[in-house]
Amino acid sequence: MASRQLKNRMDINSPVSRRSCKQKSGKHSFSSNARASDVQPDATVFAYEHFPALLEERRRSRPFPPMKISFSELCTEIRVQIYRYHFRFSDPIEFWPETGVCDGDHRFDRYREAKLTREKFSKLTSSGDLNLKFLRVNRLINAEASQVFFGENEFRFSAINGQMAANIWMRRIYQRHYRWLKSITIAVPFYSDSFRSPYNATSIRTRDDMYDVMMFRSSRCPKSCHSSPKQVFTDREFKYTEAFVSLTAELMRATNLRTITLVIPHDYRYKQTDRHEDGYFDSETHDGQRQIWRDLQKLFLANPNLSLKMVCLRDGDGESNIWDYNFCDRKLVEQLSSLAPTTMWSAKNDSEGKWSVDKSIGLDDIGKPDKPDNRRWW
Repeated sequence: MASRQLKNRMDINSPVSRRSCKQKSGKHSFSSNARASDVQPDATVFAYEHFPALLEERRRSRPFPPMKISFSELCTEIRVQIYRYHFRFSDPIEFWPETGVCDGDHRFDRYREAKLTREKFSKLTSSGDLNLKFLRVNRLINAEASQVFFGENEFRFSAINGQMAANIWMRRIYQRHYRWLKSITIAVPFYSDSFRSPYNATSIRTRDDMYDVMMFRSSRCPKSCHSSPKQVFTDREFKYTEAFVSLTAELMRATNLRTITLVIPHDYRYKQTDRHEDGYFDSETHDGQRQIWRDLQKLFLANPNLSLKMVCLRDGDGESNIWDYNFCDRKLVEQLSSLAPTTMWSAKNDSEGKWSVDKSIGLDDIGKPDKPDNRRWW
């Protein structure tokens, strides 16, 4: 009876009344903090007539003003947590994977694996799991999110010639981004006596191959440059020693850098810079080796807080003779340890160029010297 009287007062059965009530109501959310005298009944209220408690609550409700706050108005701590959710990864980001083979017919296996890695990275960015376009929304987000993406992730260039890719990458992202780097991983930059000897990518084919598999591009093309994008880089960026010299110059400007990791392949053999037993003297290798030592020493002198981490890749599951190298390799480790605080780790290399450290090793795990040798290597 009371419900019928309420309907008659509101003329709820009238089509005109229904339409006018609906037009007045709009699409609002409601709050139950209003007084009954301040509330104008909504047509949707009477859908709860069989539920007295809900009906009374809806009769006392009023439109609640929507919250209008932008992302930039959130406190910095909340924004940083959002950046970490999107840009911080548990696994390192590998740009130049170590494949384990590079000699003879397998010379371009590294390019193939790096190209697959680039394709996976492209799918990751296009799927939205890693939306790097977020960094380009505005200056505030770029400045804040860059600290998380570049400062809290590990970037790897693990294969031989990795300093070439690392140098081009750092020049691509510019100092405003790489200044947040805290760690970087490259292959050991010194020359090798093995079949995996580093080479200068001076031919057009090797440059194109390296450029095609990189996950980044250069935007530093001169105004007078009418050639293809693959020919933008200078010759020094594709030469082994010059690329490392340029890389160390950039790393000196990365003031937050705390750790440099040098990856040593399982078949690496440190190349002596003195005269060979047969009397042959490789002056180019000798000069390049000394230049690498000098620039590495300058880097550690410029950043006293910088530490060195060495990772010895082993092939397969062998646990014995983790690093069964010759005396030259032992001398290399000793000389590197004299530059900065050094830790040594063993890691297993898989076919896709991924590796993770599994245990710490010491100098005793490296081949023992046959006779004392006090020569310096720079």
